[in-house]
Amino acid sequence: MRKLTVMGAGPGSLALLTGEVRAAMAQTDLLLCTPRLHRQLGALAANSRSMGLPEIFAALDTAPDSADWGVLVSGDVGFYSLAASLQKRYKDCWQLCFLPGISSLQLLCARLGVDYQDTCMLSAHGRGMQIVPWACYNRQVFALTGGVLRPQQLCAQLLAAGLGKLPVTVGEDLALPSERITTGTAAELAEQTFGDLSVMLVQNPDARDPARCLHDSDFVRGAAPMTKEPVRALCLAYLEVAPGDCVYDIGAGTGSVAVSAAYRACRGTVYALERDPEALALLRQNIAALGAYNVVPVDAEAPDKLAVLPPPDAVFIGGSGGKLGDIIDQVLLKNPAARLVITAITLETLQRAIQALQRHDIEPQITSISAANAKKVGASHMMMGQNPVYIISGRSGR
Repeated sequence: MRKLTVMGAGPGSLALLTGEVRAAMAQTDLLLCTPRLHRQLGALAANSRSMGLPEIFAALDTAPDSADWGVLVSGDVGFYSLAASLQKRYKDCWQLCFLPGISSLQLLCARLGVDYQDTCMLSAHGRGMQIVPWACYNRQVFALTGGVLRPQQLCAQLLAAGLGKLPVTVGEDLALPSERITTGTAAELAEQTFGDLSVMLVQNPDARDPARCLHDSDFVRGAAPMTKEPVRALCLAYLEVAPGDCVYDIGAGTGSVAVSAAYRACRGTVYALERDPEALALLRQNIAALGAYNVVPVDAEAPDKLAVLPPPDAVFIGGSGGKLGDIIDQVLLKNPAARLVITAITLETLQRAIQALQRHDIEPQITSISAANAKKVGASHMMMGQNPVYIISGRSGR
């Protein structure tokens, strides 16, 4: 079988190239390199060839059976590397060998004198990404950047969400003569310009634990309505919020459901729609107090502005302003498989919810919950009942 050695070139510096990789570069019959790596390291091997990625794949596809070749890849073979694509494409027709290199994560953390064993590692290189959820629930986030998203754009995301004070370090051209390391707040770095293929480290000493259960006492209260803890727990269970979900909270009130859902959607985003200015102010206070900056307040009465939001995975409707049917229609137009949970305290709202779901061939699951909390009265405790609440949930195909 043909043999292919995939070699991690690290940052492209001769000083940081491992001895194992240097030896393998000289031993292979043909060494394929991207143009950047060929400029930096190709002179070490007379058998090296500069090729773009399509040319590298084409050469490997048509290689002779006796081929003993190598491919030089940037960074480390196990860290957002071309090695993953090579493994997937050629594991059955080449004998593959992988040689590690020094990653940009290792190098930047060494420069800063910080450890990285608990770091959340991301790549925004050539892809869209929201860094805010990751920064909310991780003390340290490392991101490869480049293409559409460079450090200044990612810092602008943090600033817009209310995380502009977080410390950020950006590394450019690490280990090369043009190396530059810049440290500041996200707000400060959002105003600067950084080169392509930069890396960044975001630190959040106040990162929250997404597994934490939030209680009613955790929230700032006001005159705006709040979904109480027992009802909220059951609604979240029916919503089945996953870490990467996009969630709507319609009629968000003080944001107790939105913030609780944001903890569960710790790699996603919650859009909290609320029309009342006082409730919106409380919602923003709770976002800041509980560190749930992956909640995006939307000053609107649904179904207004639903059309401009991304398709939801899960939708909680705690208040509809008499437009429940229109809201459900728009939600299911955006994602027919969205998980829906609706709360009602009147029989009329319950009936409207049932009819709206059945119009979309969704058979609703209906739960009535009556909860009571103990209140101290003198030396004794008396159970104080809350209003009964109907919880209507449904999903297409269930």
